[in-house]
Amino acid sequence: MAATKTASYDEHFRPEKLREWPEPESVSLMEVLAREDIDEAVCAILFKENSIVKRLDMYFQHVDTFKERRKEMLHKKWVENVAEPLQQRIMEKVISYKELKMKREC
Repeated sequence: MAATKTASYDEHFRPEKLREWPEPESVSLMEVLAREDIDEAVCAILFKENSIVKRLDMYFQHVDTFKERRKEMLHKKWVENVAEPLQQRIMEKVISYKELKMKREC
């Protein structure tokens, strides 16, 4: 297997093959084109990343709004089902105690 690799390398670097290699000017042109492709790819990636970040930001804002609304609704239910009835019973006890105290004084 090592012999095959060496043979293919030797074939690639033979003088006839070296003449087929591109000239330095065309290599620099290829480098410029590759850089432009890379710049375009980077811009596309940054654009996609920016749109994803904006979407995530909108999603988290909606989640925050939803959580806040949920808290408000739970608090309203708690006030209606626990706090107000409890306060009503406390007021009834206080009033009945005052009435009882007034009757005793009379």
